[in-house]
Amino acid sequence: MKIYSKPDSRLRHNRKSRCLSSEADKAKSCFLQKSLAKCRVVGHDRLLECQPRTLDFYREHAREYCRFTANLSVGELYIPFLKEISKGSRILDAGCGSGRDTKAFSAKGFAVTAIDASPQIARMARDLTGQPCRVLSFQEMDFRNEFEGIWACASLVHVPRRDVSDVLRRLARALKPLGILYVSLKEGKGEIITPDGRLFCNYSLTEYAELLTADGLFKVAKVWKSKAVDSSGQVWLNFLARKTA
Repeated sequence: MKIYSKPDSRLRHNRKSRCLSSEADKAKSCFLQKSLAKCRVVGHDRLLECQPRTLDFYREHAREYCRFTANLSVGELYIPFLKEISKGSRILDAGCGSGRDTKAFSAKGFAVTAIDASPQIARMARDLTGQPCRVLSFQEMDFRNEFEGIWACASLVHVPRRDVSDVLRRLARALKPLGILYVSLKEGKGEIITPDGRLFCNYSLTEYAELLTADGLFKVAKVWKSKAVDSSGQVWLNFLARKTA
Protein backbone atom coordinates (compact mmCIF):
# COMPACT_ATOMS: atom_id res chain seq x y z
CA MET A 1 0.00 0.00 0.00
CA LYS A 2 1.48 3.33 -1.05
CA ILE A 3 0.76 6.15 1.37
CA TYR A 4 1.45 9.79 0.62
CA SER A 5 0.77 11.64 3.84
CA LYS A 6 1.74 15.16 2.79
CA PRO A 7 -1.20 17.16 1.46
CA ASP A 8 -0.79 17.70 -2.26
CA SER A 9 -2.05 21.14 -3.27
CA ARG A 10 -2.16 20.09 -6.93
CA LEU A 11 -5.05 17.75 -6.32
CA ARG A 12 -8.11 19.92 -6.35
CA HIS A 13 -11.24 18.59 -4.73
CA ASN A 14 -14.29 18.07 -4.45
CA ARG A 15 -17.90 17.05 -5.33
CA LYS A 16 -19.53 17.03 -1.91
CA SER A 17 -17.36 19.75 -0.42
CA ARG A 18 -17.75 23.46 -0.82
CA CYS A 19 -14.60 23.79 -2.95
CA LEU A 20 -15.63 26.55 -5.33
CA SER A 21 -14.00 28.07 -8.37
CA SER A 22 -12.10 31.35 -8.11
CA GLU A 23 -14.70 33.03 -10.33
CA ALA A 24 -17.29 32.51 -7.59
CA ASP A 25 -15.30 33.69 -4.57
CA LYS A 26 -17.99 35.99 -3.25
CA ALA A 27 -20.74 33.40 -3.49
CA LYS A 28 -18.35 30.77 -2.19
CA SER A 29 -17.73 32.71 1.00
CA CYS A 30 -21.44 32.96 1.72
CA PHE A 31 -22.06 29.31 0.93
CA LEU A 32 -19.15 28.17 3.10
CA GLN A 33 -20.29 30.27 6.03
CA LYS A 34 -23.71 28.66 5.92
CA SER A 35 -22.58 25.05 5.40
CA LEU A 36 -19.23 24.83 7.19
CA ALA A 37 -19.94 26.87 10.29
CA LYS A 38 -19.72 25.38 13.75
CA CYS A 39 -20.50 21.66 13.65
CA ARG A 40 -21.61 19.34 16.40
CA VAL A 41 -20.92 15.68 17.04
CA VAL A 42 -23.95 13.50 16.49
CA GLY A 43 -25.02 10.47 18.49
CA HIS A 44 -26.55 7.34 17.05
CA ASP A 45 -30.04 8.45 18.07
CA ARG A 46 -29.81 11.30 15.57
CA LEU A 47 -28.77 9.28 12.53
CA LEU A 48 -32.25 8.44 11.26
CA GLU A 49 -33.19 12.11 11.51
CA CYS A 50 -30.03 13.36 9.80
CA GLN A 51 -30.19 11.18 6.71
CA PRO A 52 -33.41 12.73 5.34
CA ARG A 53 -32.18 16.18 6.35
CA THR A 54 -29.08 15.62 4.24
CA LEU A 55 -31.30 14.88 1.25
CA ASP A 56 -33.40 17.91 2.13
CA PHE A 57 -30.31 20.09 1.80
CA TYR A 58 -29.54 18.82 -1.70
CA ARG A 59 -33.18 19.18 -2.71
CA GLU A 60 -33.28 22.78 -1.57
CA HIS A 61 -29.83 23.77 -2.84
CA ALA A 62 -29.45 21.54 -5.91
CA ARG A 63 -29.02 24.33 -8.44
CA GLU A 64 -26.62 26.32 -6.27
CA TYR A 65 -24.60 23.24 -5.36
CA CYS A 66 -24.28 21.97 -8.93
CA ARG A 67 -23.36 25.40 -10.26
CA PHE A 68 -20.52 25.65 -7.75
CA THR A 69 -19.12 22.15 -8.36
CA ALA A 70 -19.67 21.45 -12.06
CA ASN A 71 -16.62 23.38 -13.26
CA LEU A 72 -14.10 22.47 -10.58
CA SER A 73 -10.76 21.37 -11.96
CA VAL A 74 -10.17 17.89 -10.55
CA GLY A 75 -8.37 16.33 -13.51
CA GLU A 76 -5.33 15.51 -11.39
CA LEU A 77 -7.50 13.20 -9.31
CA TYR A 78 -8.54 11.23 -12.39
CA ILE A 79 -4.99 10.27 -13.36
CA PRO A 80 -4.19 7.51 -10.82
CA PHE A 81 -7.70 6.05 -11.13
CA LEU A 82 -7.81 5.92 -14.93
CA LYS A 83 -4.33 4.38 -15.06
CA GLU A 84 -5.85 1.29 -13.47
CA ILE A 85 -8.48 0.62 -16.14
CA SER A 86 -8.43 0.37 -19.92
CA LYS A 87 -10.22 2.78 -22.23
CA GLY A 88 -13.78 1.72 -22.92
CA SER A 89 -14.14 0.15 -19.47
CA ARG A 90 -17.35 0.53 -17.51
CA ILE A 91 -17.26 3.01 -14.62
CA LEU A 92 -19.86 3.54 -11.91
CA ASP A 93 -19.95 7.18 -10.84
CA ALA A 94 -21.31 6.49 -7.37
CA GLY A 95 -22.88 9.65 -6.01
CA CYS A 96 -22.29 11.62 -9.19
CA GLY A 97 -23.37 15.04 -7.91
CA SER A 98 -23.48 17.60 -10.72
CA GLY A 99 -22.36 15.02 -13.29
CA ARG A 100 -18.98 16.70 -13.77
CA ASP A 101 -16.99 13.47 -13.54
CA THR A 102 -19.47 11.41 -15.54
CA LYS A 103 -19.14 13.94 -18.35
CA ALA A 104 -15.33 13.90 -18.16
CA PHE A 105 -15.05 10.11 -18.16
CA SER A 106 -17.53 9.75 -21.01
CA ALA A 107 -15.51 12.24 -23.07
CA LYS A 108 -12.44 10.07 -22.51
CA GLY A 109 -14.17 7.03 -23.99
CA PHE A 110 -15.44 5.24 -20.90
CA ALA A 111 -18.93 3.79 -20.47
CA VAL A 112 -20.29 5.52 -17.37
CA THR A 113 -23.27 4.65 -15.20
CA ALA A 114 -24.23 7.56 -12.94
CA ILE A 115 -26.23 7.33 -9.72
CA ASP A 116 -27.16 9.80 -7.00
CA ALA A 117 -29.51 9.58 -4.02
CA SER A 118 -30.99 13.04 -4.64
CA PRO A 119 -33.67 13.25 -7.37
CA GLN A 120 -32.97 16.95 -7.86
CA ILE A 121 -29.21 16.46 -8.19
CA ALA A 122 -29.75 13.50 -10.54
CA ARG A 123 -31.94 15.67 -12.77
CA MET A 124 -29.23 18.33 -12.99
CA ALA A 125 -26.62 15.67 -13.73
CA ARG A 126 -28.76 14.46 -16.63
CA ASP A 127 -28.99 18.03 -17.92
CA LEU A 128 -25.21 18.47 -17.77
CA THR A 129 -24.19 15.12 -19.24
CA GLY A 130 -27.04 14.38 -21.64
CA GLN A 131 -27.19 10.82 -20.34
CA PRO A 132 -29.22 8.91 -17.75
CA CYS A 133 -28.63 9.26 -14.02
CA ARG A 134 -30.43 6.82 -11.76
CA VAL A 135 -31.85 7.97 -8.44
CA LEU A 136 -30.26 5.37 -6.17
CA SER A 137 -28.67 5.42 -2.73
CA PHE A 138 -25.59 3.40 -1.80
CA GLN A 139 -27.71 1.29 0.52
CA GLU A 140 -29.98 0.34 -2.40
CA MET A 141 -27.28 -0.65 -4.89
CA ASP A 142 -27.51 -4.21 -6.21
CA PHE A 143 -25.05 -4.27 -9.11
CA ARG A 144 -23.22 -7.56 -9.71
CA ASN A 145 -19.82 -7.79 -11.41
CA GLU A 146 -20.63 -4.96 -13.82
CA PHE A 147 -17.81 -2.42 -13.57
CA GLU A 148 -14.06 -2.26 -14.03
CA GLY A 149 -13.95 0.89 -11.92
CA ILE A 150 -16.03 2.72 -9.32
CA TRP A 151 -15.57 6.44 -8.71
CA ALA A 152 -16.87 7.63 -5.31
CA CYS A 153 -15.50 11.16 -5.12
CA ALA A 154 -16.59 12.85 -1.88
CA SER A 155 -19.86 10.97 -1.97
CA LEU A 156 -19.42 8.40 0.82
CA VAL A 157 -19.04 11.24 3.32
CA HIS A 158 -22.77 11.06 4.10
CA VAL A 159 -22.93 7.30 4.73
CA PRO A 160 -23.53 6.66 8.47
CA ARG A 161 -20.79 4.56 10.05
CA ARG A 162 -23.23 1.82 10.88
CA ASP A 163 -23.89 1.39 7.12
CA VAL A 164 -20.29 1.59 5.89
CA SER A 165 -19.51 -2.15 5.93
CA ASP A 166 -22.70 -2.97 4.02
CA VAL A 167 -22.05 -0.21 1.47
CA LEU A 168 -18.47 -1.39 0.89
CA ARG A 169 -19.74 -4.94 0.32
CA ARG A 170 -22.20 -3.60 -2.24
CA LEU A 171 -19.43 -1.66 -4.00
CA ALA A 172 -17.25 -4.78 -4.05
CA ARG A 173 -20.09 -6.82 -5.55
CA ALA A 174 -20.58 -4.19 -8.24
CA LEU A 175 -16.96 -4.50 -9.38
CA LYS A 176 -15.64 -7.16 -11.69
CA PRO A 177 -12.79 -9.30 -10.28
CA LEU A 178 -9.72 -7.10 -9.65
CA GLY A 179 -11.75 -3.96 -10.36
CA ILE A 180 -10.59 -0.65 -8.88
CA LEU A 181 -12.40 1.61 -6.40
CA TYR A 182 -11.60 5.28 -5.81
CA VAL A 183 -12.93 6.88 -2.61
CA SER A 184 -12.35 10.31 -1.10
CA LEU A 185 -13.40 11.33 2.39
CA LYS A 186 -12.81 14.11 4.88
CA GLU A 187 -10.05 13.57 7.39
CA GLY A 188 -11.37 13.99 10.92
CA LYS A 189 -13.07 12.31 13.84
CA GLY A 190 -16.57 11.02 14.27
CA GLU A 191 -19.96 11.81 12.80
CA ILE A 192 -20.95 15.46 12.76
CA ILE A 193 -23.94 17.54 11.76
CA THR A 194 -23.35 20.82 9.98
CA PRO A 195 -25.71 23.74 10.74
CA ASP A 196 -27.56 23.08 7.49
CA GLY A 197 -28.54 19.64 8.82
CA ARG A 198 -26.23 17.42 6.78
CA LEU A 199 -24.51 14.40 8.29
CA PHE A 200 -20.78 14.01 7.59
CA CYS A 201 -18.74 10.98 8.63
CA ASN A 202 -15.02 11.66 9.06
CA TYR A 203 -12.13 9.21 9.26
CA SER A 204 -8.42 8.86 9.78
CA LEU A 205 -6.34 7.35 7.01
CA THR A 206 -5.66 4.15 8.97
CA GLU A 207 -9.26 3.83 10.13
CA TYR A 208 -10.76 3.81 6.64
CA ALA A 209 -7.99 1.65 5.18
CA GLU A 210 -8.92 -0.98 7.77
CA LEU A 211 -12.58 -0.79 6.76
CA LEU A 212 -11.67 -1.30 3.11
CA THR A 213 -9.59 -4.39 3.84
CA ALA A 214 -11.99 -5.93 6.38
CA ASP A 215 -13.41 -9.30 5.34
CA GLY A 216 -10.88 -9.40 2.50
CA LEU A 217 -13.04 -7.21 0.24
CA PHE A 218 -10.28 -4.93 -1.07
CA LYS A 219 -6.55 -4.54 -1.11
CA VAL A 220 -5.53 -0.90 -0.73
CA ALA A 221 -3.20 0.03 -3.59
CA LYS A 222 -2.57 3.71 -2.87
CA VAL A 223 -3.50 6.34 -0.32
CA TRP A 224 -2.79 10.05 -0.39
CA LYS A 225 -4.00 13.28 1.14
CA SER A 226 -5.11 16.41 -0.67
CA LYS A 227 -6.15 19.83 0.52
CA ALA A 228 -9.42 21.52 -0.32
CA VAL A 229 -9.22 24.74 -2.31
CA ASP A 230 -11.54 26.66 0.00
CA SER A 231 -10.47 28.62 3.06
CA SER A 232 -11.43 25.79 5.44
CA GLY A 233 -8.07 24.05 4.99
CA GLN A 234 -9.93 20.72 5.08
CA VAL A 235 -7.72 17.72 4.35
CA TRP A 236 -9.20 14.94 2.22
CA LEU A 237 -8.22 11.27 2.22
CA ASN A 238 -7.95 9.57 -1.17
CA PHE A 239 -7.96 5.79 -1.59
CA LEU A 240 -7.43 3.45 -4.52
CA ALA A 241 -8.46 -0.06 -3.57
CA ARG A 242 -8.57 -3.19 -5.72
CA LYS A 243 -11.21 -5.88 -5.37
CA THR A 244 -9.47 -9.00 -4.19
CA ALA A 245 -11.25 -11.50 -6.42
